[in-house]
Amino acid sequence: MVTSPSNARLRIAAASVAIVVLYGAQVWAAKASGSDPHAVHALVMIVTGLLQSAALLQLYRDAGRSSARSIVLAVVPAAIALLVLSALAPNTDDDAAAYVAYAKLPAFAQAYAPSPVAISSPGFERVASTWPQLPPLVYGPLWLAVDRALVGWAPSFAAALGILRAVNVVLLGALVLGLRRAGCNAATLAVTALNPMLWFYFVVQAHNDLGPLVLVVAGTAIARTRPLLGALVAGAAALIKIVFVAIAILAYAGRRAWPQTLAYAAASLAVTAVVSWVFGGAAYLHAMTEVGHMQIATRADLPHLFAASLHAVLAAIAAAAIVAAVARNAFVAPAAYSFSAISTIVYPWYLGWCIPYAVRIPTFTGVFFVSLPAIAHLIDPHFSLSPARSFALLVPYYAVVIVLVARSIVNARRTPLNAPE
Repeated sequence: MVTSPSNARLRIAAASVAIVVLYGAQVWAAKASGSDPHAVHALVMIVTGLLQSAALLQLYRDAGRSSARSIVLAVVPAAIALLVLSALAPNTDDDAAAYVAYAKLPAFAQAYAPSPVAISSPGFERVASTWPQLPPLVYGPLWLAVDRALVGWAPSFAAALGILRAVNVVLLGALVLGLRRAGCNAATLAVTALNPMLWFYFVVQAHNDLGPLVLVVAGTAIARTRPLLGALVAGAAALIKIVFVAIAILAYAGRRAWPQTLAYAAASLAVTAVVSWVFGGAAYLHAMTEVGHMQIATRADLPHLFAASLHAVLAAIAAAAIVAAVARNAFVAPAAYSFSAISTIVYPWYLGWCIPYAVRIPTFTGVFFVSLPAIAHLIDPHFSLSPARSFALLVPYYAVVIVLVARSIVNARRTPLNAPE
């Protein structure tokens, strides 16, 4: 059945309104849960996440057959509404308080070996109560420099949180622009701009992954014509989070013959290693190994070990996906999700790490963004659980990704793999 332009415009508007209303329900659940979330609030987040993905799918379908003007007229007001709701939402995650604490340390190098003295200045009670003793910093020197410049002067935690959120709103806009330059269509840009998962985890909770993601997506766009420059831009993401040493390769994998690609990767790695050593030193390396050991070694019961084994399989899939991209310029769509598992633990916002791989498959990029709210809230318990049970909730996610990747590989024997951009 042929859809008229007027009907498509109405459905775009309806989908945009639905996304905003459902996001409002999530903001209400976050406020109602306070510091003691429970299963009811988790159920609200899970159900609304599923419905958000359904609304994004409708938006994606109709935006694909509508004019740019129709999309803008619906998306811009909805994005403003999401911005207002995000400003009203409480921050219920501990990471933002840590970001402020690191920014307030007297010396740059102290972040990698912080003293046991908590920040006790008026206005920073939330920071002191959440982090009475800061762990050594596991983020790169570029992140620390930017963090200190942005919030080191903030007069209170509330002001610092507002700054972090505002910066992430700008970075979300930069991500949309980067996707456009990387060749994504208008429908994909629409479901990115109105993606509630991105707004909730990166604006409301203010997690620090958007910066490196913007660098890698920008590197992907640049690498289409200038692979070396693209590699250097994408590689800078590893100076924010070291895991992006691997993810950044996806920006330029397959652009040139594999020896040249490996040379780009080596140059990027060398820059990361030198800068990290100069500004972080051995303390930075020690902090990363300690955190990894803690996340693995403190959970040794049978459910966790089973989940950890599937986690390892996903990490191996991510490694194989990078090799295939470099050696054959081949990409398998479900393998995108495996990049959420290249750390020692998976958090919902680590789904953002999958974006650079998904961007290399134009026919899949929009679908990937559509899936984010449903998956993120399914793997985020949103209420207190023992570490082992929290980790075990990831088992269905791991299993589905492994099965989908295996199925794609089997099908690839009969048909070509997803054509990269």
